Amino acid sequence: MKYRGYDQIYEDLSQQPRMKQSTANKIIFIIILIAVLPFLLVSMLFMGIGIMANHDMNKDKKVCTERVMGIVCALDEDRRVDYDSDGDRTESVTYAPVFAYSYNGRDYKITGSTYSSSLDYNEGVQVEIYVDPNDPKRIYVPSYSEQKNVHLAFIIGGGAFSLCFLLVLGISIFKLFKSKKVQTNEGESI
Repeated sequence: MKYRGYDQIYEDLSQQPRMKQSTANKIIFIIILIAVLPFLLVSMLFMGIGIMANHDMNKDKKVCTERVMGIVCALDEDRRVDYDSDGDRTESVTYAPVFAYSYNGRDYKITGSTYSSSLDYNEGVQVEIYVDPNDPKRIYVPSYSEQKNVHLAFIIGGGAFSLCFLLVLGISIFKLFKSKKVQTNEGESI
């Protein structure tokens, strides 16, 4: 199947008997919108998830005001097995630190919320932890940079893809709606 560009589709549509330029433009605009809109929405969703997660982390940073020292008592391991189309097995392992700390005479263990394929922490490492005095299970660990990187990746990636799709949409609209005179079959200019 031969690829036809926007200009060729435009010319074909506008050469139809009594088809006006505005009708051809509307049809092509709808086709472009249908093609680009799902990608734009998904990329904006990723950006929104990143922004919300970053907001939640900053909120934790504000309410977790009691400083305690804790340790990484374990690494929670998540193993996944996948099979490709040929039936070949691939295994991936990701890790999240488990933080142990004491607050007001009680001991707590909290697993980090972000899993990573790299080992950012080793068991037994001492870490600075900030605890929410109203909810001691809610913590903020300043050195837990994996969490920040994931949020930024979602924000930047979603934003970049959104910008690209908006740019494609904008250029397409500009090309479609620039002024052209089209001749109908009767020879009259529209």
